[in-house]
Amino acid sequence: MGLLPIQPQFMLLMSSLILGLVTGFIFDIYRRIRNLVSPGPYLTALGDLCFWLLIAAITFVSLFTLSSGQVRGY
Repeated sequence: MGLLPIQPQFMLLMSSLILGLVTGFIFDIYRRIRNLVSPGPYLTALGDLCFWLLIAAITFVSLFTLSSGQVRGY
């Protein structure tokens, strides 16, 4: 397990930054919709859980695909 060339690492970094920006943007949209609808505490908790499960799945699949299946802990 040697050092990786800089280009794949740079692409992974850029992809992570883009995923973070997209996640923040989607969360802002979700938060505004949630504030307009004003659900109770249970529906808010359920919506938050569903949102984060979706974001976690999208992030995992994206990073797993981009890193050729190498899962690393940073």
